[in-house]
Amino acid sequence: MNFSTRFLEKISHTKWWIGTQVVDIIDEPTEMKRLFDLASTDTQHRNYKNFLNLQDRYQHYTHFHVVYKNDEPLAFSGMFTHPSYKDFIRICDRTYYFPQYRSNSLQRPKIDAASRFFLPMQHQIAYEENYKPFTSIQESNRRQSLKVTLDHVNKLNNLNFVLLNGLRFVGLKQLNDDVKLWHTVACDERDCQELSQLLPKV
Repeated sequence: MNFSTRFLEKISHTKWWIGTQVVDIIDEPTEMKRLFDLASTDTQHRNYKNFLNLQDRYQHYTHFHVVYKNDEPLAFSGMFTHPSYKDFIRICDRTYYFPQYRSNSLQRPKIDAASRFFLPMQHQIAYEENYKPFTSIQESNRRQSLKVTLDHVNKLNNLNFVLLNGLRFVGLKQLNDDVKLWHTVACDERDCQELSQLLPKV
């Protein structure tokens, strides 16, 4: 058992999710903007600049989930669709954990909101709405981190997320070599072949 796996098991023992609510705020643009604004000022987060462009992305979200506890946001995550993705939808898009729910080292979350809530919930919603879900993560050196998360979500929810081989281009415009747009990608095993054909491989 590696460190990341032990870390997730330790999180589970805290039962942090007791008393939480998962709320879809897709029809609350003011709250979405408030949360994005907070995230965009969190300069300790490696991707804080990703939260500056809500206006460009808002129309493409079908759902946007927030975990609240006592009215305080703990984490958020969206479901993002785009013509480039055809019948697929990116789940766990712009996932963010507020600073008090991340450890100081490696920005590792102190809660497993993605595994426990976002991924299984959005996976189910996607199929119910005739989409095929996938998720992705920047930087090739974080592939193992995503694998551990997928193993955790599969175990918790009896799902079958798997990784595609190599890095995949998830950009919305013309194919290019911007490293931020080449991701490690995962999807339900049933959709692997189709998604592999859709997303260019490095």
